[in-house]
Amino acid sequence: MIMPEHKYYTMAQWRVKPGREDEFRRAWKDIGQALSNIRHTPIQGRLLQSTDNPREFHSFATWKSDEDLRAARNEPSVEKAIQRTRDFCEESHLDAFLMTETFYEEELAEVSAEET
Repeated sequence: MIMPEHKYYTMAQWRVKPGREDEFRRAWKDIGQALSNIRHTPIQGRLLQSTDNPREFHSFATWKSDEDLRAARNEPSVEKAIQRTRDFCEESHLDAFLMTETFYEEELAEVSAEET
């Protein structure tokens, strides 16, 4: 199996205070703005909102390297933007991850065809 080139991620789980969802989304976008102004930027960032509980969000970003990820997290402007986003939350968990396995749609289609 071929592993994608970019395998470093940051992921976060956010439980937003009632009625603060719009403010939270704006604050989360400010994290992206802070990241765009520094040298170590992610490849992309995504924010997902639960369809079952609109106060639950998950976000992730893909990074070129662990060094870029760690350097960005230590930038004062990024730390400040993350804290501002956390201020709209009852609870939040942020962590860094290394992708260890993956699968592709082609492989899923092959498995599905074999099962029928």
